[in-house]
Amino acid sequence: MDRERAVTILRAISGYRLSEGRWARVDRALRALDEAASSGDQRAAALAVRDLDLIGPVRLRNRHGDPPRRPIPEETRERLNRLVVEFEEREPAEDG
Repeated sequence: MDRERAVTILRAISGYRLSEGRWARVDRALRALDEAASSGDQRAAALAVRDLDLIGPVRLRNRHGDPPRRPIPEETRERLNRLVVEFEEREPAEDG
């Protein structure tokens, strides 16, 4: 897994405005990344980072009836911030 890419994607997420359902997907991917990083599973971590990258905001304007977009939920922000710090402090040799 590319640690720098992961940090870049994680930092971008904090500024997203997403629907509740998309925030739930972000939270699941963050949990998967946390578990993969804790267990040293580089493949699973790379897949979780890829999922986070693909979850990004839709580039189209909201249409009438679309779910409202909200800033990041506090619990998700805390998990995200913890992962950013963990990846920034990790030595490059630990990337495997």
